[in-house]
Amino acid sequence: METAASTQTALNRQLTDWFSEQALCHEPRMLVVEDDFDLEPVIRRLIHWIRPELTVDWVGDARTARDFLEGHFYDIVLVDQCLGEEGSGLGLRARCWESQPQAIFAVMSAWPLSDYLHSVGGAGTPFLRKPFTLGECRAFLRSLLRAPRRARQRRNGARVPARNALEEERT
Repeated sequence: METAASTQTALNRQLTDWFSEQALCHEPRMLVVEDDFDLEPVIRRLIHWIRPELTVDWVGDARTARDFLEGHFYDIVLVDQCLGEEGSGLGLRARCWESQPQAIFAVMSAWPLSDYLHSVGGAGTPFLRKPFTLGECRAFLRSLLRAPRRARQRRNGARVPARNALEEERT
């Protein structure tokens, strides 16, 4: 007779196997959860300028984002902190960490950084303050989009050269 603990262990093993398979054979993918669709062409263009091979899924509400998190494997999840009637994009953070533990979770917000840090109880999540300039957005996305590539290269045994900010700005 199976116990609840053994069932949970089996489910965890299946989930780990699924993530391992996805991590080895998936196309690089990013989920953007933003209800201001005027930002979409700008952010998409910047992302594809930095990483043309990256598939970007754009959704405008938390409910759709939860569906996408269940159905796809993401390297990066970028959410707007305030999603209008949907509430806080931070509510997606727990769902993302649960269903996409490998993903980098980042936040865009009109709140000041100090208010954001107080609301989440600490630092560690990449943060882009709105309104932002094109240069600020580009630098933020560049730092986000560089991280999954380095992690994947390390996993494949390649050495990733460290580059300073000045070299990064030239490319």
